Amino acid sequence: MKYVKFKKIIVASLLLLTFFQLKAQPYKALNIGDQVPSFSFTLINDVIKKSNLQDFKGKLLMLDFWALGCSSCIDGFPKMEALQKEFGDKVKIILVNAWANMDKLNEQAKDNKLFKKNVGFSTLPASNGDSTWKQLFPHSAVPLHVWVDPSGKVVAKTYPHNVNSANIQKVLDGKALDLVPVKFFDWDSQVKSHKGLVQASDSMLLPMRFAAFAPYTPGAGGLRKIMNSGNVNPVPELLFSNTSIVELYNYALQIGSRTHLPVVIESTNKKVSHRPRNPDLIETWSRNNLYCLQLFDENATREEMGEWMFDELNVFFGRKFNIQAVVQRKRIKFLHLVSSWDSNQQVSDKPGKSSISDTLISIQNKPVKYLFDVLKKHLEDLSVPQLFTIEGDTEKKVDIILKGDPKDLENLNRLLKPYNVRIDETYREIEVIVIKDK
Repeated sequence: MKYVKFKKIIVASLLLLTFFQLKAQPYKALNIGDQVPSFSFTLINDVIKKSNLQDFKGKLLMLDFWALGCSSCIDGFPKMEALQKEFGDKVKIILVNAWANMDKLNEQAKDNKLFKKNVGFSTLPASNGDSTWKQLFPHSAVPLHVWVDPSGKVVAKTYPHNVNSANIQKVLDGKALDLVPVKFFDWDSQVKSHKGLVQASDSMLLPMRFAAFAPYTPGAGGLRKIMNSGNVNPVPELLFSNTSIVELYNYALQIGSRTHLPVVIESTNKKVSHRPRNPDLIETWSRNNLYCLQLFDENATREEMGEWMFDELNVFFGRKFNIQAVVQRKRIKFLHLVSSWDSNQQVSDKPGKSSISDTLISIQNKPVKYLFDVLKKHLEDLSVPQLFTIEGDTEKKVDIILKGDPKDLENLNRLLKPYNVRIDETYREIEVIVIKDK
């Protein structure tokens, strides 16, 4: 009798162990063409709190991977909200943060004016803090968008500029997406022992100082790393991947003097340019205009590394494109937003939201400073840097609808007048980085 009872305990224990082993079994990484497995996860901002990857067959599932430190991820949420609204039940967009759960987000983002406790930066359905997502879709950079077609097959892993109405409609129509898939380069493993762009032929031959340039590297992301031994000085290594000439010069100055200066492009060389606003141009532009750079000096301070980087950029790009950069004082345009919003004007009590396009700016229950950030993007002339400042109660919530061309300052002020808001234009002499032909 005791033997039968003991046998039952052993069998039950084995079954329980098998259950937990199966439950803990890791998922394999999914590639384009793979069917999604049965994976259950928790959602917020959705009527269905518990979902499964296989629940979304019959519609396009788009997973928008993001992280708290990624401002471009958060800036892209309004576009994703607009796409969800445009396609309705045909598409399901889920924001995925595999690193931070809601409690962590509530704590770390509580001072961000765009963040709402227990909701996030968007009202879109979201899955937060589930590390299983990293098993299914390993990635070392965000934003990343994973497309799962109505049959449950992974059809694309793309950059944000590929996410648009035309490409979504293609998938819904059963057509193939002709897009370059996202690939990830493991920089963390490469930079150990001073590897990366430069690797010694022998493990005993460790370099003491070097500067190495490389062209655009698909999958390397847009990495910016300042590495040291835990102290402010020295800072022996700098690493940048897929960074433009303009950005490299600005980073060099920020590292050395910790000062951010506007960049004026006077060079006629088309390789010296800002990132295009048109998302359809970004992929081609990136391949032709981005570079990787690694600098190492085991004895250099942060200031010395910044100065050295600036000099190395002038040497390399001076030889390659016959350009040079200098810091000098220059008179540039200055735009100043003045807000005297009438406190008696009615403001919606609904959650803050916005709709932004080239001909419409609609803001509901958002602070004035949010309006200013939106207008900056419309008014900024990338070829000539502009200063933007704001005056008034920047935290005051407003409802504003502007219809028309916001790039025309005269027309914009006419549209803003009913809201007691205006933008003044003047000029000021300040220090800038000037990139010019030699």
